[in-house]
Amino acid sequence: WGYWTPIVLVLPNGKRFIEEAQSHDAAQAAVDAGYRQWWSIFDQRAFEARAIAHSVEGNIKSHEDVYVKADTLEDLAAGMDVPVDNLKATFARYDELVAGGEDTDFGKKAWLESLQPPYHALKLNVSRYKTSGGVMVGPNNQVLDTSDAEIPGLYAAGAVTLQSFASVSTCMATGYYVGETLAAL
Repeated sequence: WGYWTPIVLVLPNGKRFIEEAQSHDAAQAAVDAGYRQWWSIFDQRAFEARAIAHSVEGNIKSHEDVYVKADTLEDLAAGMDVPVDNLKATFARYDELVAGGEDTDFGKKAWLESLQPPYHALKLNVSRYKTSGGVMVGPNNQVLDTSDAEIPGLYAAGAVTLQSFASVSTCMATGYYVGETLAAL
């Protein structure tokens, strides 16, 4: 959502960890920092941004158990179960960067604006819906072991097997091909 509205991403320790428009890199950055989750913090503008309003509302509705709304940073931190002092320091630093007109911490260019209460936060988990490669497969989409030998009975398809960013058509094609291969057994 960082492409469309002001947003601040923080780890469970309450600290900012990535430039917010790099949403596709957030999972890896969280893992690199030793975490498997992070929080997206936003304000009312996310609900009003035409490009993402439906996504924001839908994600909140389907993940109410990890959604927090608060009028103060202290209440937000308590609801998120993150250290209050860390979250307040993160926002103080972020607001300092906004006032200076430059994000010298992460290089954020778009939507370098302070968030206004009420604050909204949604917890995200590390998961990947597309890859830049993954498991290696042979000519019949049978998974290869570390010696490049096919593993009997183990097949893979879709984005996890492709060497570049997967499209729907390439994912469907590999799935179709695996299905065809298995049906012929």
